[in-house]
Amino acid sequence: MDRKLTGKGVIVTGAASGIGQATDRPLTEERAVVGGADRDPVETGLGAQGTAVQADLTDPASPDHPAGRAVDRCPCRCSD
Repeated sequence: MDRKLTGKGVIVTGAASGIGQATDRPLTEERAVVGGADRDPVETGLGAQGTAVQADLTDPASPDHPAGRAVDRCPCRCSD
């Protein structure tokens, strides 16, 4: 199925395991550039251009915008 995701940036929370990690694979297969965020280290599933940040979104002391940090580290510059 072509969802027209080639080159599009996608943020996945909970990217280290479970549903988040299972979401990474089909997105990268469709050539989306995946930015992952999780409180645990994200080691697989983000594809060659993907990037990840480690942050606990439930912790108020955690960085303010971990998804934004993932986008900043992403090699694409998405306008859509």
